[in-house]
Amino acid sequence: MMRSIYLIIQFFIWCYFCNAQLPAIKISQNVKYLDADALSPFYEGYAILRKGASEMMINNKGEIIFPYNKYTFPNFYGDYWKGNTLRLAHPGFNDGKCYVADHNTDKFYLIDENEMEIIPFIEQSRPYFLTNGYIKYDTQGADRYFNLNGKEFFVPQKSYKQSQPIPKSLEKYSFFSADLDSQLLWIYTYAGQKPIYGLADFNGNIIVQPIFEEFQDFSEGLAPVMKRDEFGVEKWGFINTKGKTVIEFKYSNKPSTFHDGLALVVPAGFEAGFQYGYIDKSDNLIFKIERSNYDFSSGKYYLFNQNVFFSNGILYKKYQNSIYPASSLLLKNGKEIDLEQLAKNQIIKYGLNKKFLDEYGNPYTYKAYENPKYENGILYYTLHGNDLDTNGHLGMVILEENISIPPIFDDLRDFDKTSGLTLATAKVKGKEIKGYINKQAEFVFILKEKSKW
Repeated sequence: MMRSIYLIIQFFIWCYFCNAQLPAIKISQNVKYLDADALSPFYEGYAILRKGASEMMINNKGEIIFPYNKYTFPNFYGDYWKGNTLRLAHPGFNDGKCYVADHNTDKFYLIDENEMEIIPFIEQSRPYFLTNGYIKYDTQGADRYFNLNGKEFFVPQKSYKQSQPIPKSLEKYSFFSADLDSQLLWIYTYAGQKPIYGLADFNGNIIVQPIFEEFQDFSEGLAPVMKRDEFGVEKWGFINTKGKTVIEFKYSNKPSTFHDGLALVVPAGFEAGFQYGYIDKSDNLIFKIERSNYDFSSGKYYLFNQNVFFSNGILYKKYQNSIYPASSLLLKNGKEIDLEQLAKNQIIKYGLNKKFLDEYGNPYTYKAYENPKYENGILYYTLHGNDLDTNGHLGMVILEENISIPPIFDDLRDFDKTSGLTLATAKVKGKEIKGYINKQAEFVFILKEKSKW
């Protein structure tokens, strides 16, 4: 990846001296027109089209997979980890499985690409994606848990609807699910007014008696836990799924969970000479952050545990449903890449640096209208100016592939890795067109224009 980033930077430097003209909207000679009212992005090679209240699904060749009036495609709730990468669950296929509602039977199913039923859902309630693609299904009384092959497994719950009785060894504890892959529970009881936590498996075997005052869920086989030392000072360490301490209890501030093999730790004070550091699973300090542009902290305990994380070698922030870095892209080796500068270089590349006016009408060199956004390997940037010769202002850069999409679109989404297509909106001679473009910024599918009659 580092070589790709190096080539990208060199490419942008070369482009600094170019004065290319902004290209026009391109439409394929073999473009296909889609009979629909609305389009969804492609995911895993398939896209959902909507016409009226009916939905259908096509593949990347425009072939109909599921016709209108057969299924609707409700959304999953939540996001989930797969291969150390955060995924956002969406309508259509997720890891080769699709959640559908059958028009004819009014039943809900999880099906595969061959339309084979995997999981029938009895009640009309959306399932949740959980860590590593597991599914939790709320039956309004007890949750049911499935893997993506449709296998249901028992998670102890104190609920009248659960399928099996609670093991007797757990009856005296309160608990909730912690790690589905290892089938572990955090159990807790009270020491005075405070809960203390331990660990058990789903069969009721106690792995660690309640001794911890705080914990975070397991990630990549390790969980941060806190207990106090002999002086009553809180200290954080990490345990594995067998309850063994693998990183000693020495951290005064809450660390993050592990993602991409790294966890964020915070020095106790200023004596360390840096604000934040990243450790590996052997407790080696991999790199330091002397100053932060990432707003890691919030309150006493630095509540970044699930909001700042590495994924595929890049540090991300999560805010509501958006996932992005700050103004710089931080790599696992500690190197930062300035996203604002990358966006400015794109403006220069297309010869737009002399076509802009600031808010007072004065010319300036270049400007990104808003902070550029980086999601799933793509830099999005938006231009602003009173002298633009194009209706669209949104462009993108696919960093690892060194592909640049010019800022001529009104709307762009992530490229689907399977189909190589993304949803886009643009204007041609004042008329809006919407459809799917390839990585050459060429429309290959266009939404059919509605009849006036």
